[in-house]
Amino acid sequence: MPWPKSTKTARIRKGNLFAHDCPTRDILDDVTSRWGSLVLVLLLRSTYRFSELAYLIGGVSEKMLAQTLRALEADGFVLRTVYATKPPKVEYSLTPFGRELGERMEALTSFINKNVARVMAHRVKSAILDNRHKGLPATSGSTTQRDDTSRSDRSTRSGPVRQDSPHVLKPGSKAQSSAALPPSSHPSLSAFLPVAPPPGRNPAGSQSRYASAYTAPAPPG
Repeated sequence: MPWPKSTKTARIRKGNLFAHDCPTRDILDDVTSRWGSLVLVLLLRSTYRFSELAYLIGGVSEKMLAQTLRALEADGFVLRTVYATKPPKVEYSLTPFGRELGERMEALTSFINKNVARVMAHRVKSAILDNRHKGLPATSGSTTQRDDTSRSDRSTRSGPVRQDSPHVLKPGSKAQSSAALPPSSHPSLSAFLPVAPPPGRNPAGSQSRYASAYTAPAPPG
């Protein structure tokens, strides 16, 4: 019967990021995620509480921040310290292992901050080339043109409007003839008519003043 292998001589398999079942991929996801990288850079500068991290990292929810801190703590990069106070005080900092990683992550984020203008210029150039391949004008109005075209396509596909629809005005109806409307409900005059004073607070002679403030022209005969 062979002797069992000692834990002192057992070797852990070397990581391979390109293998689909390698745990290094999970570690890479924790480190290079949107919130994981920002947490590492912030904790490299100082020790923070949970509420301070949530305030400094714009757009992160409390749920995602808690999951990110829990994952980095399980990987050995983040240290969670609880102080016996009322209420309990919890602070997050980097372990020596996490500080090695944070320094490399800060170099990556500094490179992105320094070259963001170059990246955006490449994005604009790529968008112009894509529009040329699609036969669209290389201007900002191409989006408006596509939107207008899609609206016309939707209206064409929807078919003709039914004549019995309540939104279709029939000839001779009251809503169609604007001349039959009183001046107060005339579409071209309602914006210019004076607003009636509040009830019970009119000074003497205010009704005549409001009535003579504007005289609506007679509707065309």
